Amino acid sequence: ERLEVNCTSGPSRPTPEVTWLLNGKQAEEQWIKTFPEQRPSSVTVQLSLEVKEEHIPQLELTCLLTIPGYLGHHVRHSDYADHRTQVFLVGVVVAEPIVQENSIAGALSPRLSLLILQTALLLQLLLLPVNRRISLAI
Repeated sequence: ERLEVNCTSGPSRPTPEVTWLLNGKQAEEQWIKTFPEQRPSSVTVQLSLEVKEEHIPQLELTCLLTIPGYLGHHVRHSDYADHRTQVFLVGVVVAEPIVQENSIAGALSPRLSLLILQTALLLQLLLLPVNRRISLAI
């Protein structure tokens, strides 16, 4: 499963820096996506990662927003005017496969089973009102 979480800052000057932490460690750069500012001086940063067995029983996701202090001479990187954190605990469990005994589809080939499923979905879509949608995960 893919987990996607957004962290959006409130407006401020300068624009806050956003850091995602995964179980207390900085998230890998490849998991991070920064979106263009929708409002002046705010930022949205998305954390997107594949949840694996190593993440069981839970993930601790932390969004850390920092606003740099005065940007003059002799300023250390640790000098901040403000910082905020938001922590999310995400429970991770292994989903048990659904096994149906005496299932006709279980005895058929995967390709034929998929064809039956697609046909059933098409029929459902035709019978549903226009404003309803179906989601399917395979």
